[in-house]
Amino acid sequence: MEQKRISMWLKAVGLVAMAGLVFVFFVFAPRFAALCAARFEQLAWLRWPALAGLWAVGLLYLASVVFYLRICARIGRDQSFVPDNARDLARIAQLMLGAAGLWGAGCLGVLWVNIGPGGIWIGALLMALASGAIATLAWALGKLVRRAVRLQEENDLTV
Repeated sequence: MEQKRISMWLKAVGLVAMAGLVFVFFVFAPRFAALCAARFEQLAWLRWPALAGLWAVGLLYLASVVFYLRICARIGRDQSFVPDNARDLARIAQLMLGAAGLWGAGCLGVLWVNIGPGGIWIGALLMALASGAIATLAWALGKLVRRAVRLQEENDLTV
């Protein structure tokens, strides 16, 4: 019963994160880009490339949350230490590493065209670092789950 309760709360967090991602990347960002393009006409040409980059990052984040929800479902079935969870954590790490790369490219792009206040590229840099940190944590957790799977298989063989 405890596993199901934990799984339910983890799923709720994941669904809230998914709703937040959809809002930020696919509702707020396009409206904000349109506002910026209208206000800063000399930068209007950046609207669609910036949105394409943001949407790509948003899709990577959403895919990561889907893998997270799959892990949560397995936890609810009392399958915490299975190879599928280790694989999904590795996929989350890869997706987040891709997102970090896109944020880094966006940061370099902002610096290259030399636009806006420093807060824009600093924000992109912070997002790249946060995505990289999440990728590292997911990779390490995947390694730990993989090791736990091996230990659990060894215990099953000795019994």
